[in-house]
Amino acid sequence: MTAGDQAYGDLLGDVLRQRSVPALRAFLETQASKYGGEQQVEAIRAQSDAELEQILHRMTLARADLTELHAESERWLAAQAGPGPSPAGSGPRSTEGLPKRGPGPNGRPRRRRAPPS
Repeated sequence: MTAGDQAYGDLLGDVLRQRSVPALRAFLETQASKYGGEQQVEAIRAQSDAELEQILHRMTLARADLTELHAESERWLAAQAGPGPSPAGSGPRSTEGLPKRGPGPNGRPRRRRAPPS
């Protein structure tokens, strides 16, 4: 990781700790104007506050240095999902019906079963 990457990460962490959509938008616009281009700046400006708030919480969950904020972000994201089944690709997945992986209960590798004939 370069010093520039570290500085970006530190600044982003500070912004995410603020829990502020306007602060995140300003940070992303500044970074896009420095390292991206006008097209990226316009794309950020076009995003709604609701979209950026969701991004803020997802970015928070992706960072190990923000674990103290993870529960709050998880609750926020769960509340946005609402009742009912979650759309494919979001939220926790059920492992019911999937083959078991990893070592067996005795610590040894599991044996593969022959497919039914």
